[in-house]
Amino acid sequence: MHEYDTTLKRILTRPGGTLLTRLTGLTVTRWMNVELPEVHSRRADLLGETSDGRFIHVELQSANDPEMGQRMVEYAVAIRGCSAAFRNNSYSTSAKTG
Repeated sequence: MHEYDTTLKRILTRPGGTLLTRLTGLTVTRWMNVELPEVHSRRADLLGETSDGRFIHVELQSANDPEMGQRMVEYAVAIRGCSAAFRNNSYSTSAKTG
């Protein structure tokens, strides 16, 4: 974590602190210390671009997946994040190593 992140995190989560409440109008009752998982490689089954420039994404499933909604949100965020690269033909489909 960057040093500024650490400092701001301490300021915003200080017990009795009101800065975040003043900034957002919200009061946090509990802070959760979580490490979010990283996805190193996720490949869409089918991703196409329509004639009007929109993307269409299809995932093929052989069984019901209760986590499919969450996975589709993750795909959508990732696709949106690299949509400029797709349009510039500079997107690499090679897996990233971390």
